[in-house]
Amino acid sequence: MKNKLSYLVALLCVVSSCTTDIDFSNLSTEVGYNTALVIPVGTVHATIDKVLTLVGDDVIKKDTNTCYLWWNDSIIIDTNNINIADFTEGKELISTFDLGQKAEDEGLPVPGMMPAGSYSFPLNFPYDFDYDDYDVNGVQTQRVDSVIISSARLYLKVNATDVPLAAYPVTMKVEFPAIPELSTLNFIIDHDGQEINEQLGNFKIRFRPDSTLTPLKVTYTFTSDGSLPIASTSKITTHTQFQIIDCDTAWGFFNKKNVITHDDVVQDIPTDFFESSLFKDNSLLFTNPLIDFRIMNNVGIPMDFEVEHIKAVDKDGQERLADFNGSPNCVIRLEKPQTEGGFSENWAHFNKTYGRTDRLFEITPAKFEYKFNVSVSNFKNVWEQQHYIYFPPTINMYVTAKLPFQFNPTSYYAYNDTLAADIETLTGVSAKPTELTVNNLNVHFKSTNKLPVKAVATAIFLDASDQEIYRQEGIQIASGVVNAEGIVTTAVKSDFSIKFVESSIISIWKTKKIVLSVRVDGQDINSLMNFQLNDELTTSVSLYIKGGIKTDLDTVGNIFK
Repeated sequence: MKNKLSYLVALLCVVSSCTTDIDFSNLSTEVGYNTALVIPVGTVHATIDKVLTLVGDDVIKKDTNTCYLWWNDSIIIDTNNINIADFTEGKELISTFDLGQKAEDEGLPVPGMMPAGSYSFPLNFPYDFDYDDYDVNGVQTQRVDSVIISSARLYLKVNATDVPLAAYPVTMKVEFPAIPELSTLNFIIDHDGQEINEQLGNFKIRFRPDSTLTPLKVTYTFTSDGSLPIASTSKITTHTQFQIIDCDTAWGFFNKKNVITHDDVVQDIPTDFFESSLFKDNSLLFTNPLIDFRIMNNVGIPMDFEVEHIKAVDKDGQERLADFNGSPNCVIRLEKPQTEGGFSENWAHFNKTYGRTDRLFEITPAKFEYKFNVSVSNFKNVWEQQHYIYFPPTINMYVTAKLPFQFNPTSYYAYNDTLAADIETLTGVSAKPTELTVNNLNVHFKSTNKLPVKAVATAIFLDASDQEIYRQEGIQIASGVVNAEGIVTTAVKSDFSIKFVESSIISIWKTKKIVLSVRVDGQDINSLMNFQLNDELTTSVSLYIKGGIKTDLDTVGNIFK
């Protein structure tokens, strides 16, 4: 009203200073003034955190200023399939005690009757566990120095020829001179073909350097009342074997060329992530997926872990293979544990350079398939020949997939954001009155882009019923300045205005909200997209109104009433 009043005062001053008659009959009674008005509507923020709300938090990890999709799994290799060496039984030994010859050597009558008394005849012989092994060329592939056996069964079968065991039972004493943990065993043999199964407890056997022999001592004791017949053919034959051996630890040199274990493993991955709207409705191609193998090994032998393939399979059965210099396989060296009974930790890191992991995500994978085998390392065992095995041997593999939000230049994604833009509320005018003249109404978009992508936006103006009033396509938002790694180094500003003339302003005045539909792409065909947590696209929207108010002197006069 002050502007209106000033205008009237100026007019009165002009009139009062004139001495010439003036005809006021044709003077317009209209009064008006012009103005320009800027009204902020609001600001839209597009951040990585906002994008991440479209997927589950459990598979998204944040580290410093980066974020990535993440999952892991453990693969416990079936130790029943691990065949390094067979310690389950020793060699069967058949020994014969020639009673007739021994009695003759002792000066007893043969044939004849054994004089009354007790007669003991010791027999010493080496028992062969038969653990050493050689290839077809005679080269030693397995040398066993010592073993710890937690349990075993000693099997004995005694056959007698021309010895009346029923009438004159024989006492058989078994001793283990080189195994101090085992006690002396005594058995009464009272019939031909008698079998003995004796369970043995925890013990250690130390073998000689050139064989897996251990000494046994068997003593046969005969008790005669003077009527025990002895013939030249009298003898006792004993079958001896260590059976059902449960080996706890073995030391030596184990260099058999056979595959120790061979497995196929299927790993399900979090499909919810790839089925989210962020990925299902867009094309986000990870440029450098990271897959880590952490292999824990308690086998004291240098070994080769051969990955025969890493395969991604989608729900329709499409497959993609990792690639190692044109081959689907690679070899990971498994070192011996530094401490006996401990584990060695062995790592393999696969990425777009080593393994072409980006190929695995050219499809939407539902599962990974791993095929691998483990064998003794021929490289190290040429010179490293001191090994050990703890049973059961354990090789556990832990797989971690880490997919940084880094995408190749052909990737894109789209999103919508809604901004409250009630023009009636913003201007304070519920409808465009006749006395209000709006010559121009501009909707101004001012963007600051610190994302490694350029954007093309469409602004859609909606009324109270969400009906489209107006659409403006092709709003260009320049990418931030991106370095070779795809990281934004400098934010870039962009401006765009939509200009409405007086004829279209009445409909635009009904706007209640503006929907921004945005598609983002790489800066160019060569620029990677490496998103950081502090990356942001900020778009501010404001109204610029230019016009005036028209009224008349009668209306102004009412002001002073």
